[in-house]
Amino acid sequence: MAVVKSRSLIGRVVVYVLLGWYWIGVPGHATNYSVDGVDVYFPLGEKSFVSTVVSFEAGQPAAEDRYSVPNNAIGPPDYNERTDTGYVSLGCGGRLVVRFSPELLRNLPGPDLYIFEIGRGRESYNVELSANGDQWIDLGQHQQTAILDLEGQGRDDERFEYVRLTDLKSDCSSKWAGADIDAIGTTGSSLISATGDGGIFVRVASWAGSIASWGLLEFDTKNLIQELTGTLKSRVSLGQYRFFWRQSHEKDKKVTSRDVLTITSGQATVVNLNTGLSISVPNWSHNNDKWELRDIETGKYVTSGSRSNSILAPPGIYDLVWRTAPERGLVQLSTIKLFEGERLHIDLDTGFHLAPADNLAGVHGIWRLARSDSSRIIAELEDICRPVPVPPGRYHLLFTPLAKGKTSIDHTYPVEIKAGVVNIVSVPCGVRENDSY
Repeated sequence: MAVVKSRSLIGRVVVYVLLGWYWIGVPGHATNYSVDGVDVYFPLGEKSFVSTVVSFEAGQPAAEDRYSVPNNAIGPPDYNERTDTGYVSLGCGGRLVVRFSPELLRNLPGPDLYIFEIGRGRESYNVELSANGDQWIDLGQHQQTAILDLEGQGRDDERFEYVRLTDLKSDCSSKWAGADIDAIGTTGSSLISATGDGGIFVRVASWAGSIASWGLLEFDTKNLIQELTGTLKSRVSLGQYRFFWRQSHEKDKKVTSRDVLTITSGQATVVNLNTGLSISVPNWSHNNDKWELRDIETGKYVTSGSRSNSILAPPGIYDLVWRTAPERGLVQLSTIKLFEGERLHIDLDTGFHLAPADNLAGVHGIWRLARSDSSRIIAELEDICRPVPVPPGRYHLLFTPLAKGKTSIDHTYPVEIKAGVVNIVSVPCGVRENDSY
């Protein structure tokens, strides 16, 4: 079993506070809008979207007149497929410049800018950003709906107001020539209201991909306060909470942080999810078997997986175990420590396969692996005669037949598990190695 450490560039897993976030004018009504089939939370509702068209230069050839109305890009998404309305087609090489209300658009943790482009075509367009309408930052080429993170664009405290979209002439032959823009919005608008609420932002390490949802539990009662999908930002009432997340939509895959999350008035708290491990599961393992991570202090299950993947987990010390299906066996793979801001890689490349000898055919039994140097049992499985991951080393194999009506007698055999291969043990015929199992 190979173990490799890699340090996240994001830094330590901490909860810290950013100051100076404000509502702009009268708070809007927070609303979810669908982005590629996923509901995204826009904290200011309609106020989260561009409010003004600065200029529009229709491309050549231009789209038909009914599709060339630039004001259709103002406000929240309102495309109506039945009437084919609610958007503007830029035309071949056309350019649209729009403006947000002041202070709304800026870099915050996670996605900040959403360009809602409709239709089944894949029209390419370029996105630019400006604070003053004169100096522009190029955000690159995009197709269909674009979700943009402004990390590293401009100064850390810079507010942007202008967005410029330029069609790149990938579709110039239809009556909808050019990219078709429904709306342009930001979830980066301030989350702190004049009523004194706080805000929370979630930053997920790039190696982890995305999370399915996250939420808060009341600290004392552990009652569910909220669980959100499709957004990494939310306004939160003052109080103390337990933060949790799910990397998949499976109900049993909820991971709860040990830290107490305190939300204070007028401040935005950032939660960094950048600690975890990646597991390489061998292709010879059984599809229904899985690995589990258990808190060594509480013994409680934290998370699990059956295939090779990267998993987020709170910093701490854990037992990494392999559980066979059905629930008839457990292998203690190792005890690991996850440091803040690091990803630990574990390669489960060493296996053990018990193959009963002919004279034991049809005999049920329990087998255990005990370390030779300490007699500590690291594996106990019943009627499991298929390969399972185990740590390499020297062991005593203890086999207890479970024949009906007969007294069980333990049979003990010395076994050496070599690293990087499946070690096949025939009871009581010794060990042979197979590099290409």
